[in-house]
Amino acid sequence: MRHVDIVVISWARNEDLFVTTCQGLTTLFSSDEGGVIFHAYVVESNPRVFYEDVIDSERHSCKTIHPNSEFGYHKFLNLGRKECNSPYVALCNSDLTYEKGWAERIIEVMDRENDILSASPWCPQTQGDNMGKPTYVEGFRIRQEIAGWCIFQSRKIYEFIGDLDENFKFWYCDNDYSFTLKDKNVRHCLVTNSIVNHHHNIIGKTATSLTDEEIQEMTTQQLQVFVEKWG
Repeated sequence: MRHVDIVVISWARNEDLFVTTCQGLTTLFSSDEGGVIFHAYVVESNPRVFYEDVIDSERHSCKTIHPNSEFGYHKFLNLGRKECNSPYVALCNSDLTYEKGWAERIIEVMDRENDILSASPWCPQTQGDNMGKPTYVEGFRIRQEIAGWCIFQSRKIYEFIGDLDENFKFWYCDNDYSFTLKDKNVRHCLVTNSIVNHHHNIIGKTATSLTDEEIQEMTTQQLQVFVEKWG
C-alpha cells in the first residue's frame, strides 16, 4: 500500500470556491484504485473554513491548515509539505478533479525509473487527447511536461532541491521549479495515462478580491524576481 500526501492550496472566500475545493477532494479520494491511501493537507486562507467534516472517508484523511502569514504559493506549499511525511507528495491547486488511478500510474513510472523524482499528470483541458502517446515524456517545458497546478514528487527530491523558493509568490513558480530541476539534474516527466483535470477558469476569480497592487506583486512583478535569480 502506497501513502501519498496531497498539499492543496485553497482560498475559499465564497461558496463557489469552497465547493470547488470540496469537489477536488471528493474526486481525489474516489480516484484510488485500491493501491494508494491519500492524506490531504489543505492550506486554506479562509480561517472560517474547515474540510475535516466535509469529506467522509475511513480510508483516506484530510487536515486543514490555516497559515498565520500573507499568501505565497511556494511558501504555503512548503508549509503544507512539512506537515506530512509520506514517501510521495503532490503539490496541487484547489481547482482540480482527479481521474481513477492517476496516482498509481505515476508511481508505476517512478518504480520503473527510480531516478525520476518529479512528474505531472496529463490534463485534457490543456493538452488535448492523449491517444497514441508514450506512457511518459521527459522534459521541463511549462504547461507541457511540467503542470504547475499538479506536481507529483518522490519526497527524496527535497534532498536535492531544498525548499521551494518563497520569493516566488504566484506567477513564475513553475518556471522556477523547472529551472531548479534542470540546475540540480533531477529528472521530471509527464505521465500521459495519469489524468487530472485543471479547471483554471475557476480560481482566476479569486483575484477580484485583491487590490491592483497586490495583483501586480503576485503576477507581473514576479518576472523581475525570476530574472534576478536565473538571468
